[in-house]
Amino acid sequence: MWQNSLRLRDHALQSLTMDKATTTTAEALELIHMNQTALRTTIEEVSTWIRQRGSVNVHDNVMVALQTLALNVGAIDSAITQLRNLFRFSSRV
Repeated sequence: MWQNSLRLRDHALQSLTMDKATTTTAEALELIHMNQTALRTTIEEVSTWIRQRGSVNVHDNVMVALQTLALNVGAIDSAITQLRNLFRFSSRV
């Protein structure tokens, strides 16, 4: 009987650890996402300033590189959503 209690306690502790890890990971990804968005905006503004001064090629190259960031934002958003959903599901069980 006490072995069942230990198993239940161990399972509860493991669930709490996973919930904390899931939440921490989602929060870290959200911060990375916000930083990425801020950097993208700043780089785009500098690139526009450069284009206005005649360096269209540099601006075009920067914009192509920024498209990669834009594509990756979707993957980061998806990962955050999946982690949040995993946390919500595991909290109910």
